[in-house]
Amino acid sequence: MSHDPSNAMRAVTAPVDLGSLLDLYDRSEETRKAVSHNIGILKCIRGGLGMAERHRTAFDPRREYWRLPERRLAVAYFADRWTGRFAPASALRVVARRVLLHFDQARTDGVVSYRGVEYEQGGGFDKICAALADHARRLAPIPEWEQMRKVWPKLAETAGEDVARYLLNASTTEDWEEGFKRRLPWFGYLGARSDEDLQDRQAFFFGYANLWTTTNAYVQVRQRRRG
Repeated sequence: MSHDPSNAMRAVTAPVDLGSLLDLYDRSEETRKAVSHNIGILKCIRGGLGMAERHRTAFDPRREYWRLPERRLAVAYFADRWTGRFAPASALRVVARRVLLHFDQARTDGVVSYRGVEYEQGGGFDKICAALADHARRLAPIPEWEQMRKVWPKLAETAGEDVARYLLNASTTEDWEEGFKRRLPWFGYLGARSDEDLQDRQAFFFGYANLWTTTNAYVQVRQRRRG
């Protein structure tokens, strides 16, 4: 049986009786659920767009995160060890900000100079992890870490040692990095200098994450930027 493309085109472009869709909504529970689901997605997109615009933050994920091994590994540590472990939240915020600032200092101190993700060009992934583990152990004591150890007694004695253990394990583990969904919540800490700055950046990334709900979100972002 031959297929006539013109028939398919007529089917796609046939006029739609919008009134019949309202009747379908009234009659069909499945249709009502689909409409409710899509309205929820639209709210996420619109709400995320508004939040991202109110807390706009300049951030190039490739240049400011992906190609900096010290940031990529530090974010991976928090994504692996602290996703879902929020108590005590205020202490965790202090620790995360201190650790990530300390890791930013690694480049200034010459601990790491390589930019990119082909780690063999920087001496090998194990060498980078070892250098950053030594740098982590030089992290000054963080009083809030003791608050966290009361809740999570299996933690290492210091934040620096806990990070160092993760890095040394990552150097011998093929699947060392958690999925993007678990890494994104920590992006707000990159470059944050105060709690107020952190809150603003977290709001931006949370809003932007909601924009990624569907491909329609990218269209809206591009249109706003052109305007």
